[in-house]
Amino acid sequence: MEQWQSFFVAQAGASAALTGLLFVAVSINLTHILRLDSEFNSRLADRAFGALVTLIGILLASSILLVPTSSTIIPGVGLLVIGGIDVVYQLLNQTRRWRSIDKQYRVRSAIVGSVGVLAAAFIAVAGIAILLFGFGGIAWLVVSVVLAYVFAIEEAWVLLVEINR
Repeated sequence: MEQWQSFFVAQAGASAALTGLLFVAVSINLTHILRLDSEFNSRLADRAFGALVTLIGILLASSILLVPTSSTIIPGVGLLVIGGIDVVYQLLNQTRRWRSIDKQYRVRSAIVGSVGVLAAAFIAVAGIAILLFGFGGIAWLVVSVVLAYVFAIEEAWVLLVEINR
């Protein structure tokens, strides 16, 4: 477990920093985001919150794994709960968003949304793997981290740049 400590310290810091940048992106374009949401039902605020939930999931998962323990129960159950809540939210959010957007954008939305759902699911998978196989299951969280950053950066890019085109 000690060999992972630097990784989780880095991920806690990176996810916290990206969360802050997401808030900046939203605050810069807040009026524009809310106007587009009301005029076109664009669900940009949902995109922002989905990215936020994803980044906070990584922050919480990393924080739980930094708690010193020799037991696999606390980290395993903690990751399972965080991942489970994140998956449910992402599925509800992506389904609502998919139904509200124009058909021409649905494939891209489904692809991006799937990345967010998978990022959340791999947090839960890591929790299950830790409970079943011990701390070797932590490696599944690496997949979640990569997917979470791809998803959050894509959503932040839309909120900061694409809506102004």
